[in-house]
Amino acid sequence: MIIQISKKPIHWLESGVFRYLLTPPPAWRQRSNAEGLKPAERFIVLNEIAKIYKEQLKASSIPLNKFFVIPGSPPLVQTRQRSSSRYEHITDLEWESDYEPFWQDSPDFGSVLLQAHGIDRQQSFSEKWADAKTWNHRCRVRVIHQGQLGERPILICLHGYGGGYFSVEQKLWPVKATLRLGIDIVFFVLPQHAYRREPKYRALPPRFPSRDPRFTVEGFRQISYDLHTLRGYLQQIGTPWVALSGMSLGGYSASLMATIDPSYKFILPVIPLGSMTATIDRQSRFTGTDEQKAEQIQLLQDIYSLVDPLSRQPLYNADRMAIIAGQGDGITGIGQAELLAQHFSCPIHTFPGGHLIRPGFQRCWIDTLQNLKAC
Repeated sequence: MIIQISKKPIHWLESGVFRYLLTPPPAWRQRSNAEGLKPAERFIVLNEIAKIYKEQLKASSIPLNKFFVIPGSPPLVQTRQRSSSRYEHITDLEWESDYEPFWQDSPDFGSVLLQAHGIDRQQSFSEKWADAKTWNHRCRVRVIHQGQLGERPILICLHGYGGGYFSVEQKLWPVKATLRLGIDIVFFVLPQHAYRREPKYRALPPRFPSRDPRFTVEGFRQISYDLHTLRGYLQQIGTPWVALSGMSLGGYSASLMATIDPSYKFILPVIPLGSMTATIDRQSRFTGTDEQKAEQIQLLQDIYSLVDPLSRQPLYNADRMAIIAGQGDGITGIGQAELLAQHFSCPIHTFPGGHLIRPGFQRCWIDTLQNLKAC
């Protein structure tokens, strides 16, 4: 009974955080090149982007599941190693990602129309991408391990929106409990977050996910690209197996990887975002009449279907995937986790807490990891 009562205030508090801190004010949206357009112009822009992605995929004969290209083997550099205790060690790794966006600045990609309707009136897409490239392409991960790196299984953990700083992530994840299970942890920084942003912009909201849907699609594509590099390296040094987890936005990314890369031992999304379009709708970021909003939602979903785990074929069965959700989650909501669990036909394990306030999470995490580890 106490647990049942505790969910309500947690959900109420977190819903307030979503409403007042994670929903951009109308004035901010109006200043955006992508969201400040009038409904009719926005329809033209979204329709053009959706149409071009589909046309270019068809023209280049790239099947949807191969839209996510596999990188070469760039050298990973160990930048720091120290012992945090007698048994625990910290190793930081860096490498330069040579990822290139699928989207290009050319008439074939609608550059003239998009510029005419305002979305690229100040800078082209390539110019915007180049502004962030220097820092964004510098991948950085932290490994917390016992013994030599690569001796034990490793779980790659993806952070949530606005996260990625190692000192914070080490407090948010049950690190010691995971190490006691015989699994080492890697913290991977998502594109445009934390150390992958120019220092002077790190106090501002990340550029990914973006109001410009092309940046969002390319960001998820880059996550896949860089994770392939990291997983390949870990396997190359002899790691017994590599698994993948993620919280919130990281949970969405982990779910997406469950439709792209079958090589992980298991995948475990935690308090995950399940639908980009549903979240944007909840933030009231569509404009115009109800009919115009419905048109924008459908077009945006057409674009995001490329990177939407709910629109793609699962590659993992129920033995190799599970989802952890908070019953009081007021940020992404347990409903999005349930949609993912239904799509992947995998079990969903819940704890009484929420997205930010998480009583019961560590016990749920340990039990779920033990089950997946044994698969």
